[in-house]
Amino acid sequence: MFNSVFNCLIVASLITLLIPLAAAFQVLVYAPSAVERGSQATLICISDLYTENIYKVTWKKDDSKIYRYKPSDIDSEREVFRTPGLRINERLSNLTHLYLNSVDIPTEGTFTCEVESRGPSFYTRRNSSELRVYSVPQTRDPILIEDPPSRNLKKMDLMCVSAATYPATKLSWLINGRLADQSELSTSSVTTQSDLTKVSKLGLKYIARKEDLHPGYLNFTCTGLIQLTYPDTTRDLGRFTSSLTIRPREKSREKAEYTHETMDYADESVPATVHEEVRPGPGYRGVRGQSKLNASSSLTSNLFIILIHLTIISIVVGK
Repeated sequence: MFNSVFNCLIVASLITLLIPLAAAFQVLVYAPSAVERGSQATLICISDLYTENIYKVTWKKDDSKIYRYKPSDIDSEREVFRTPGLRINERLSNLTHLYLNSVDIPTEGTFTCEVESRGPSFYTRRNSSELRVYSVPQTRDPILIEDPPSRNLKKMDLMCVSAATYPATKLSWLINGRLADQSELSTSSVTTQSDLTKVSKLGLKYIARKEDLHPGYLNFTCTGLIQLTYPDTTRDLGRFTSSLTIRPREKSREKAEYTHETMDYADESVPATVHEEVRPGPGYRGVRGQSKLNASSSLTSNLFIILIHLTIISIVVGK
C-alpha cells in the first residue's frame, strides 16, 4: 500500500511540473509588413512546442477562421475556410507556413495564429500580425495636370488627378517651388473605384502674386505621395510629380516700347497671345514736326544767299 501511495505522489508531482511547462509555450507570427497587390505572401507561425505535442494550428483573419492544420504521423488534416479576398494555397500550406496567392486589397487585415497543445491540458496560445496591401500606378502618367480652361496671368484654375492607387495618393501643389497656401487650394476628393483602388483630385485656384512673376515664368508642380501609415512609423511607396511651365510669348520687335494691357500665358507647346499697344519713343515728333523743321531750314538758307549777293554788288559799285 505504501508503494501505491508513493507512486501516486510521483505521478502527481510530474503532472504538476509538466502542466506549467506545457502552458508556458510561446507563439510567434511573422508576416510581411506590406505586399503589392497581385503578388504572393507567406505568413509564418512558430511555437516552442515539439510537433508531437501540437494538437492543431488555426489561422484567423480578423477573428474569422481561414485555415486549420492537424499534424498526424499517418495523414495530416488540412481544412480551408473559404473567405472573400483570400486565395490560400492549400497544397503548400502546412503546420508552420500559410501561403497566399494573388493578394488583393480585401486580403489586408490582422492575421492570428493559434496553437493548441495536446491533452490532457489542451492549452492554447496565439499571436497576431498586420498584413498591409498596396497598389502603385503602372501607367505612364501616375499623376496628371488637366489642361486649364484659361491661361490668364491674373487668375488660373488647375486640377491635378492621380491614377488609381491603394492607399489613396496624397496630392500637393508647388508654385515656383513654394508650397501652395491652404487658401489657394480648391476641390479635394478621393473616389473609390469598383476594385477598391482610389483616385485623388486636388484643385488649385491661383491668383497672381508679384513675387511669383519675378523669374519671368510660372511653374506649377503637382506632387503625389503614396504612403503606408503604421502606429509608430510610415513607409513611402512612391513619389511622383507632374509640372506645367508657363512663359510669356517673346516680343516681336525689340526696339519698340510696349505697354501690355493683358498678357495671356501658355505652356511652352502652345503659343500665347500678347495684346500690344505701341507708343513712339522719346525724341520722335512725327511727320508734321519733321516737315516744319525742314521748311524753316530752307528759308534761312535762302536769306543767307541773298545777303551774300548784296554784299558783292555793293563792293563792285564802290569801285
